[in-house]
Amino acid sequence: MGTTPAERRPDDAPPSGERAAAAAADPAHAGHAVQRALRVVLIVFTVGLYFALSPFGYVLCAVVLLIPTRDPSRRTRRLQAIVQVAFRAMFSWASLVRIMHFDWRAVRAGLNLPPGPAVIVANHPTLTDPLMVGAVVPNLSMVAKPVVYRRALIRPLLRGLGYVNGASQDPRSVQRLLDEAGAVLGQGMRFLVFPEGTRSPRDGLYPFGRSAFEIACRSRVPLISVLLRSEPRFLWKGAGFMRPPHPASRLSLELLNHYDPTDFDLDSRALRLAVESDYRRALQPPPPTDGPPAPHQETAP
Repeated sequence: MGTTPAERRPDDAPPSGERAAAAAADPAHAGHAVQRALRVVLIVFTVGLYFALSPFGYVLCAVVLLIPTRDPSRRTRRLQAIVQVAFRAMFSWASLVRIMHFDWRAVRAGLNLPPGPAVIVANHPTLTDPLMVGAVVPNLSMVAKPVVYRRALIRPLLRGLGYVNGASQDPRSVQRLLDEAGAVLGQGMRFLVFPEGTRSPRDGLYPFGRSAFEIACRSRVPLISVLLRSEPRFLWKGAGFMRPPHPASRLSLELLNHYDPTDFDLDSRALRLAVESDYRRALQPPPPTDGPPAPHQETAP
């Protein structure tokens, strides 16, 4: 059974006949369709360019991994610096060809992070979120999804970067994650966790897990929350590369808050509740300002 225009969701593409009629009736709509099609072509070209150039990056990282060193943390920082350059180059290219816009230079200049190790948490609206944070935060390790970490070809690189394999529901797996993250922080790194565990829903957040907050409490390091946005939304869960919005998405990253776990008596549950509440408040849409003010109601004495 088909859907009527009133029943169709805003993100559902109309049938081709409707699109053609709309384009014929509205020149602006036709121009947007052309720009969207051109953006898809540029996305396909960019993905091909990535697969053509990425082997050179892997070879460079492999060479760094093979160089003997007495200080593994120094090698980790070198690898993190190489990967950060790659992330920045990707966003610079994406802005140049107008696939998406992320001004990492301006974000980096305005990001006032405390020195030393810290747990960084972020909401997760799009697929590019780890790259956004990695482009502006130095000495950054993070949790990698098990399905990615198990890939034999890139596992040595992930280990060299200080990335930690994500945990399953098994308590032993969670304990291993906590121990490995603590070891990374002990080397003076920053450690990124997306406490939702997956990309955010289209509106709001999924409930936060406790791992990030337990890591901060056990290691007694600051926890820093950053707020990520993608407007209009691109690469959200359920939307792939071939559905770019118009106009091109603008990505932003801002510092939300700093938390000292000792202010919460090293209680990871209390810390989680405070951080999640701050995120939900920050992501609430602003109240409407249009329309006449509400009438003043007199109360009886």
